[in-house]
Amino acid sequence: MAYREPTAGLLARIAQLELQLKEVLGDRDRAGGGALAVLLGAPLRVQLERTLPLELEPEKHDLVVEALQRRFDAQGQFLAVGRSCHWSLLTSSSQRDVNVSLVVRGGTTTVRVSERFKHLLGMCFAWVYILGFPLAMAIPALLRSSRVTWPAVWALLALSGVAAIRVAYSRIARARERRLRATLQELAEISTSKG
Repeated sequence: MAYREPTAGLLARIAQLELQLKEVLGDRDRAGGGALAVLLGAPLRVQLERTLPLELEPEKHDLVVEALQRRFDAQGQFLAVGRSCHWSLLTSSSQRDVNVSLVVRGGTTTVRVSERFKHLLGMCFAWVYILGFPLAMAIPALLRSSRVTWPAVWALLALSGVAAIRVAYSRIARARERRLRATLQELAEISTSKG
């Protein structure tokens, strides 16, 4: 078999396939995992990324900011350097820690959306403690005449608390992850739109 020089059409097709592969792989969840994520049923951090085969025009920064403010119902902080931009949101009221960046380099735009869930985790623990403490005090009073052993009652309460945290945290974290995916898609559409 003889070696042939690749034609311009073949090189363009290879470049197109590489970009498509990067886009598919870039959408993967780059989550903070580990044993705690398994215990909680969801990661502590979600980072999504997509690389687009074009350069974001600075005129579209306003559209990006409007879309983010609408999605997260908050002002956030915006910073633009050249054609690249960054938007961040850290609120205690909604327990959000979101970072969005659109980095323009070498003819491509990398859109990165991430959120840390440490505030959400704290909120879940707080609610279980607030609701579980009165229950933990009431059950022993109700079971004074029972032959149930106290370690069994406390173990059951502890397991119930962990289960409640896992259910609440994983449902909220998964919903936020879906919202981040929709945000990534919207920003990609804004970046690729004409005019």
